[in-house]
Amino acid sequence: MNPAGPIVYLLDDEPGFVRALTRLLGSAGYEVRGFTSPAAFLGAWRYQPRSCLVLDVAMPELNGLRLQKQLTHHGVLLPIVFLTGHGDIPTSVQAIKAGAVDFLTKPVRKADLLRAVEAAMERSMEQEETAALSRRLTQQAYQTGRTVWLFPELTANHPPTDSLQSFADAICI
Repeated sequence: MNPAGPIVYLLDDEPGFVRALTRLLGSAGYEVRGFTSPAAFLGAWRYQPRSCLVLDVAMPELNGLRLQKQLTHHGVLLPIVFLTGHGDIPTSVQAIKAGAVDFLTKPVRKADLLRAVEAAMERSMEQEETAALSRRLTQQAYQTGRTVWLFPELTANHPPTDSLQSFADAICI
């Protein structure tokens, strides 16, 4: 966990909205790093466990869906909550199919935003635990000379805990 607490990256091209959400999320105990352009976000972002991105869809430089696609393409495990004033059903379906945790529209109720951010933080923790398990299995395979077969479809419904470690041990040859 981050020493300063969970981090919410916030990307919206409206500076006033970024300031307002920074205060709201900060008062809920999150460290917030706000950005008004995708370039500024990409220049400053560094991997942090227990973090997420609250992302606008419609921005002048690069729309949020394209940014989501690029982050995924580069293997960035950063759960995304979309928050937009330009939401429609096809866009929300596209975002969710691409892995977004939630898709909210402006104006948003505080409770809905906080619930979505907490769900994103839970996903972030799960991703970190799964990545740590993968690193341990790779190291174990290297040390023992065994082959590790990882099938995401087999592990998808197993929480990343010791029981998943036991499951993983069973699929190591």
